Parts: sequence; structure tokens; C-alpha cells
Amino acid sequence: MAEGVGLDTDKFRKDLNDRHLLDRLAKDHTFAVETLGVFGTPTLVFPEQKAVFLKMAPPPSPGEAVSVFEDVRCLAEERYQIKELKRPQV
Repeated sequence: MAEGVGLDTDKFRKDLNDRHLLDRLAKDHTFAVETLGVFGTPTLVFPEQKAVFLKMAPPPSPGEAVSVFEDVRCLAEERYQIKELKRPQV
């Protein structure tokens, strides 16, 4: 898969075996869970540690992507009262 998406496979294999990177991932995960309240992916983190979990289906078209991102950012940064939005599957 790494080769298929154009990654340097030699570096990729080396990184997979680099214990330092695993330690860094563990620290990042702990920070995300304990400080930001992250519980799943994808979670977007905006300035001042305002994090939101985002689940979308289908994804926006390329022409809509920036606008959708800006809407989500606005909700995260300015509408702190909104804690959760969920649409039932119908």
C-alpha cells in the first residue's frame, strides 16, 4: 500500500521499526485523549484546543470542501454551546 501511494518504501520500513516514533505516537495519543478529549477519528483541532469529531457521508465535492471546512471551523470556534449534532440514518 505504501508503494502504491508513492511513499519511499525504504524509509517507511525503517520508520515502522523506529521505537522513538512509537513513543512519540503514544505521547501524542495521550495528549489528544487527556487534554483535548479526543475519542475517535477524524477529529479536527482548531486554535485554543477546540476539537470536534467529524463524520461525513458522502464527502463534499472538491468545490464545496473549503466552504464545509469553514462551516465546521465556525461551529468549533464560535458556537461552543453546540456539543453534538447527529443526523439519524433514514
